[in-house]
Amino acid sequence: MSPLTEVQFGPMKLYEDQLQVLLVFAKDDAQSGSFTWACERAGFRCNVARTPEAALESFQEKNHDLILIDHRHARCFDAEALCRYVPFLSVTPA
Repeated sequence: MSPLTEVQFGPMKLYEDQLQVLLVFAKDDAQSGSFTWACERAGFRCNVARTPEAALESFQEKNHDLILIDHRHARCFDAEALCRYVPFLSVTPA
């Protein structure tokens, strides 16, 4: 699949970048599989992280447009802390 989507307005062609999605799921189960499948079906670029550290590293590398964090398994990692930390990564220092 190509990373750009072509959109045509009359004689003008525009190219739009694919949406990048980061899925943070502690366990590989039916729900994480469904989200992965839905992202691929929609044509989104999708990355899956199993730990907060992997999620932060992936976000720093790719700067995803959308992050979905599974909060069902609270013992595995603190999803709320991860949500609070991500905005600090997306701010570029002046």
